[in-house]
Amino acid sequence: MEVLMAERANLVFHNNVIGGTAIKRLISILIDHFGMAYTSHILDQVKTLGFRQATATSISLGIDDLLTIPSKGWRVQDAEQQSSILEKHNHYGNVHAVEKLRQSIEIWYATSEYLRQEMNPNFRMTDPFNPVHIMSFSGARGNASQVHQLVGMRGLMSDPQGQMIDLPIQSNLREGLSLTKYIISYAGYLTRRLVEVVQHIVLRRTDCGTIRGISVNTRNGMIPERILIQTLIGRVVADDIYRFTVHCR
Repeated sequence: MEVLMAERANLVFHNNVIGGTAIKRLISILIDHFGMAYTSHILDQVKTLGFRQATATSISLGIDDLLTIPSKGWRVQDAEQQSSILEKHNHYGNVHAVEKLRQSIEIWYATSEYLRQEMNPNFRMTDPFNPVHIMSFSGARGNASQVHQLVGMRGLMSDPQGQMIDLPIQSNLREGLSLTKYIISYAGYLTRRLVEVVQHIVLRRTDCGTIRGISVNTRNGMIPERILIQTLIGRVVADDIYRFTVHCR
Protein backbone atom coordinates (compact mmCIF):
# COMPACT_ATOMS: atom_id res chain seq x y z
CA MET A 1 0.00 0.00 0.00
CA GLU A 2 2.85 2.41 0.81
CA VAL A 3 4.44 1.76 -2.61
CA LEU A 4 1.19 2.44 -4.47
CA MET A 5 0.59 5.62 -2.52
CA ALA A 6 4.14 6.84 -3.18
CA GLU A 7 3.67 6.29 -6.91
CA ARG A 8 0.52 8.42 -7.03
CA ALA A 9 1.43 11.29 -4.69
CA ASN A 10 4.14 12.46 -2.36
CA LEU A 11 2.28 12.15 0.97
CA VAL A 12 3.83 12.75 4.37
CA PHE A 13 4.51 9.59 6.39
CA HIS A 14 2.98 9.69 9.90
CA ASN A 15 4.33 7.26 12.47
CA ASN A 16 1.82 7.71 15.29
CA VAL A 17 -1.43 6.37 16.67
CA ILE A 18 -4.39 6.90 14.36
CA GLY A 19 -7.75 7.07 16.12
CA GLY A 20 -11.25 7.57 14.79
CA THR A 21 -10.84 11.31 14.13
CA ALA A 22 -7.39 10.88 12.55
CA ILE A 23 -8.60 8.11 10.23
CA LYS A 24 -11.36 10.41 8.98
CA ARG A 25 -8.83 13.10 8.14
CA LEU A 26 -6.65 10.50 6.42
CA ILE A 27 -9.56 9.30 4.29
CA SER A 28 -10.34 12.87 3.30
CA ILE A 29 -6.71 13.39 2.21
CA LEU A 30 -6.72 10.13 0.25
CA ILE A 31 -9.88 11.11 -1.58
CA ASP A 32 -8.41 14.49 -2.48
CA HIS A 33 -5.23 12.87 -3.85
CA PHE A 34 -6.47 9.62 -5.41
CA GLY A 35 -10.21 9.93 -5.93
CA MET A 36 -13.02 7.68 -4.73
CA ALA A 37 -12.24 4.58 -6.79
CA TYR A 38 -8.60 4.23 -5.81
CA THR A 39 -9.27 5.20 -2.17
CA SER A 40 -11.76 2.33 -1.86
CA HIS A 41 -8.97 -0.19 -2.58
CA ILE A 42 -6.76 1.44 0.07
CA LEU A 43 -9.56 1.33 2.62
CA ASP A 44 -10.07 -2.38 1.92
CA GLN A 45 -6.44 -2.96 2.84
CA VAL A 46 -6.81 -0.79 5.96
CA LYS A 47 -9.87 -2.81 6.96
CA THR A 48 -8.02 -6.12 6.52
CA LEU A 49 -5.07 -4.79 8.51
CA GLY A 50 -7.38 -3.61 11.29
CA PHE A 51 -9.18 -6.95 11.60
CA ARG A 52 -5.89 -8.85 11.63
CA GLN A 53 -4.33 -6.68 14.32
CA ALA A 54 -7.51 -6.64 16.44
CA THR A 55 -7.61 -10.45 16.33
CA ALA A 56 -3.93 -10.71 17.25
CA THR A 57 -4.32 -8.21 20.10
CA SER A 58 -7.30 -10.09 21.64
CA ILE A 59 -8.45 -7.19 23.80
CA SER A 60 -10.81 -8.13 26.63
CA LEU A 61 -12.45 -5.97 29.27
CA GLY A 62 -12.34 -6.66 33.00
CA ILE A 63 -13.42 -4.75 36.08
CA ASP A 64 -9.78 -4.13 37.08
CA ASP A 65 -9.32 -2.20 33.83
CA LEU A 66 -11.67 0.52 35.09
CA LEU A 67 -9.17 2.89 36.70
CA THR A 68 -10.84 5.46 38.93
CA ILE A 69 -9.40 8.96 38.60
CA PRO A 70 -7.09 9.64 41.60
CA SER A 71 -8.17 13.27 42.00
CA LYS A 72 -11.84 12.40 42.26
CA GLY A 73 -11.84 12.28 46.07
CA TRP A 74 -10.64 15.79 46.75
CA ARG A 75 -12.55 17.29 43.81
CA VAL A 76 -15.82 15.85 45.09
CA GLN A 77 -14.95 16.96 48.63
CA ASP A 78 -14.26 20.49 47.39
CA ALA A 79 -17.59 20.57 45.53
CA GLU A 80 -19.39 19.38 48.67
CA GLN A 81 -17.81 22.19 50.69
CA GLN A 82 -18.91 24.76 48.11
CA SER A 83 -22.43 23.32 48.12
CA SER A 84 -22.51 23.41 51.93
CA ILE A 85 -21.50 27.09 51.96
CA LEU A 86 -24.13 27.80 49.32
CA GLU A 87 -26.75 26.00 51.43
CA LYS A 88 -25.90 28.16 54.44
CA HIS A 89 -26.22 31.36 52.39
CA ASN A 90 -29.62 30.20 51.19
CA HIS A 91 -30.67 29.32 54.75
CA TYR A 92 -29.83 32.82 56.02
CA GLY A 93 -31.54 34.46 53.04
CA ASN A 94 -28.42 35.72 51.30
CA VAL A 95 -29.04 33.65 48.17
CA HIS A 96 -32.37 33.06 46.46
CA ALA A 97 -33.52 29.47 45.94
CA VAL A 98 -33.35 29.83 42.16
CA GLU A 99 -29.83 31.26 42.32
CA LYS A 100 -28.81 28.50 44.74
CA LEU A 101 -30.04 25.85 42.30
CA ARG A 102 -28.19 27.47 39.40
CA GLN A 103 -24.90 27.81 41.29
CA SER A 104 -25.14 24.29 42.70
CA ILE A 105 -25.63 22.83 39.23
CA GLU A 106 -22.67 24.86 37.95
CA ILE A 107 -20.46 23.57 40.80
CA TRP A 108 -21.21 19.91 40.13
CA TYR A 109 -21.13 20.31 36.36
CA ALA A 110 -17.65 21.86 36.59
CA THR A 111 -16.52 19.02 38.88
CA SER A 112 -17.83 16.43 36.46
CA GLU A 113 -16.09 18.14 33.53
CA TYR A 114 -12.78 18.28 35.41
CA LEU A 115 -12.97 14.52 35.95
CA ARG A 116 -13.88 14.00 32.30
CA GLN A 117 -10.82 15.95 31.15
CA GLU A 118 -8.52 13.97 33.45
CA MET A 119 -9.59 10.55 32.16
CA ASN A 120 -7.37 10.40 29.10
CA PRO A 121 -4.19 11.72 30.83
CA ASN A 122 -4.79 9.29 33.70
CA PHE A 123 -4.97 6.32 31.33
CA ARG A 124 -1.88 7.49 29.45
CA MET A 125 0.20 7.84 32.62
CA THR A 126 -0.95 4.69 34.43
CA ASP A 127 -1.69 2.19 31.64
CA PRO A 128 -1.47 3.37 28.00
CA PHE A 129 -2.53 -0.09 26.73
CA ASN A 130 -5.57 -0.28 28.98
CA PRO A 131 -8.42 -1.99 27.05
CA VAL A 132 -10.92 0.68 28.07
CA HIS A 133 -8.59 3.40 26.87
CA ILE A 134 -7.84 1.65 23.59
CA MET A 135 -11.45 0.84 22.73
CA SER A 136 -13.02 4.15 23.72
CA PHE A 137 -10.47 6.79 22.72
CA SER A 138 -9.63 5.06 19.46
CA GLY A 139 -13.26 5.34 18.40
CA ALA A 140 -13.67 1.57 18.07
CA ARG A 141 -16.30 1.19 20.81
CA GLY A 142 -17.82 3.55 23.35
CA ASN A 143 -17.16 7.24 23.87
CA ALA A 144 -15.79 9.61 26.49
CA SER A 145 -19.19 10.10 28.12
CA GLN A 146 -19.64 6.37 28.73
CA VAL A 147 -16.12 5.99 30.11
CA HIS A 148 -16.75 8.99 32.35
CA GLN A 149 -19.71 7.20 33.93
CA LEU A 150 -17.57 4.08 34.38
CA VAL A 151 -14.52 5.65 36.07
CA GLY A 152 -15.59 9.23 36.87
CA MET A 153 -19.06 9.95 38.26
CA ARG A 154 -22.62 9.55 37.07
CA GLY A 155 -23.15 13.25 37.60
CA LEU A 156 -26.32 15.32 37.45
CA MET A 157 -29.68 13.73 36.68
CA SER A 158 -33.09 15.10 35.69
CA ASP A 159 -36.35 14.73 37.56
CA PRO A 160 -39.59 13.47 35.92
CA GLN A 161 -40.42 17.04 34.86
CA GLY A 162 -37.11 17.33 33.01
CA GLN A 163 -35.52 19.74 35.50
CA MET A 164 -31.96 19.19 36.68
CA ILE A 165 -31.53 17.86 40.22
CA ASP A 166 -28.86 19.81 42.11
CA LEU A 167 -27.81 16.69 44.07
CA PRO A 168 -25.67 14.59 41.70
CA ILE A 169 -24.75 10.93 41.85
CA GLN A 170 -21.12 11.03 42.98
CA SER A 171 -20.42 7.32 42.47
CA ASN A 172 -19.49 5.72 39.18
CA LEU A 173 -20.41 2.34 37.79
CA ARG A 174 -17.04 0.90 38.86
CA GLU A 175 -17.66 1.82 42.50
CA GLY A 176 -21.29 0.72 42.31
CA LEU A 177 -24.58 2.49 42.95
CA SER A 178 -26.79 2.31 46.02
CA LEU A 179 -30.46 1.39 45.66
CA THR A 180 -31.57 5.02 45.67
CA LYS A 181 -28.95 6.03 43.11
CA TYR A 182 -29.84 3.05 40.97
CA ILE A 183 -33.52 4.02 40.92
CA ILE A 184 -32.71 7.63 40.07
CA SER A 185 -30.29 6.59 37.32
CA TYR A 186 -32.02 3.72 35.60
CA ALA A 187 -35.73 3.67 36.51
CA GLY A 188 -38.30 4.34 33.84
CA TYR A 189 -40.61 7.32 33.74
CA LEU A 190 -43.47 5.80 35.77
CA THR A 191 -41.15 4.38 38.44
CA ARG A 192 -39.41 7.72 38.82
CA ARG A 193 -42.81 9.42 39.18
CA LEU A 194 -43.63 6.95 41.95
CA VAL A 195 -40.33 7.68 43.71
CA GLU A 196 -41.02 11.41 43.37
CA VAL A 197 -44.44 11.02 45.03
CA VAL A 198 -43.41 8.86 48.04
CA GLN A 199 -39.94 10.23 48.70
CA HIS A 200 -41.23 12.24 51.71
CA ILE A 201 -42.45 9.04 53.42
CA VAL A 202 -39.98 7.62 55.94
CA LEU A 203 -40.44 4.12 57.41
CA ARG A 204 -39.19 4.00 61.00
CA ARG A 205 -40.72 0.70 62.19
CA THR A 206 -40.34 -2.84 60.92
CA ASP A 207 -43.84 -3.73 62.17
CA CYS A 208 -46.77 -1.32 62.06
CA GLY A 209 -48.67 -3.37 64.65
CA THR A 210 -51.82 -4.01 62.64
CA ILE A 211 -53.90 -7.08 63.46
CA ARG A 212 -55.41 -7.32 60.01
CA GLY A 213 -54.07 -9.85 57.57
CA ILE A 214 -54.81 -12.55 55.01
CA SER A 215 -55.65 -16.10 56.04
CA VAL A 216 -53.66 -18.77 54.22
CA ASN A 217 -54.33 -22.50 54.50
CA THR A 218 -53.83 -25.68 52.55
CA ARG A 219 -57.50 -25.81 51.53
CA ASN A 220 -58.01 -29.29 52.97
CA GLY A 221 -54.83 -30.65 51.45
CA MET A 222 -55.44 -29.31 47.94
CA ILE A 223 -52.35 -27.06 48.14
CA PRO A 224 -49.05 -28.91 48.77
CA GLU A 225 -47.13 -27.90 51.87
CA ARG A 226 -44.10 -26.93 49.79
CA ILE A 227 -46.14 -24.43 47.77
CA LEU A 228 -47.68 -23.01 50.94
CA ILE A 229 -44.25 -22.45 52.51
CA GLN A 230 -43.03 -20.67 49.37
CA THR A 231 -45.97 -18.25 49.53
CA LEU A 232 -45.03 -17.32 53.12
CA ILE A 233 -41.39 -16.51 52.35
CA GLY A 234 -40.75 -12.77 52.38
CA ARG A 235 -44.03 -11.93 54.15
CA VAL A 236 -44.65 -10.72 57.71
CA VAL A 237 -46.74 -13.30 59.53
CA ALA A 238 -49.37 -12.29 62.07
CA ASP A 239 -48.31 -14.96 64.55
CA ASP A 240 -45.58 -17.51 65.10
CA ILE A 241 -45.72 -20.61 62.93
CA TYR A 242 -45.17 -24.00 64.53
CA ARG A 243 -44.65 -27.24 62.70
CA PHE A 244 -45.66 -30.38 64.58
CA THR A 245 -44.75 -33.94 63.70
CA VAL A 246 -47.39 -36.49 64.75
CA HIS A 247 -46.23 -40.02 65.40
CA CYS A 248 -48.92 -42.72 65.28
CA ARG A 249 -48.58 -45.89 67.38
